[in-house]
Amino acid sequence: MRVIYLAAGRAKLEHNNVTYNDIKEKRDLNCDMLAINLKNYDVLIATPPCNYYSRANNSREKSEYAQRTKHLLPDIIEKFIKLGKPFIVENVRNAPYRNIRHCNREVSCLYKGNGSIKELGGCLVFY
Repeated sequence: MRVIYLAAGRAKLEHNNVTYNDIKEKRDLNCDMLAINLKNYDVLIATPPCNYYSRANNSREKSEYAQRTKHLLPDIIEKFIKLGKPFIVENVRNAPYRNIRHCNREVSCLYKGNGSIKELGGCLVFY
């Protein structure tokens, strides 16, 4: 099973066959996560920037970074849904998307798919 982890930062999973992406950190793929062809991967994981949606960011409307990256969350979710593969998208609790389920106090996870549910790092995974 091939896994890709987009916007991974310094994250490391225990699975051996993971390709990591981050635009800032030196990882397997250093590029914009939306530009990556995901067809060869079986499981998709993304942790797009949360700066715009975070309650802790009182300057979201003034923050150039928050404004520049706020499209990444809805865009990656849309891309994952179109692929129809199992996926995890982690982001802050108050990100405004109808399919987000609150898994614990710190994170929210959007999940989609058919089949069984497993818990992974506080998030629900549908596959």
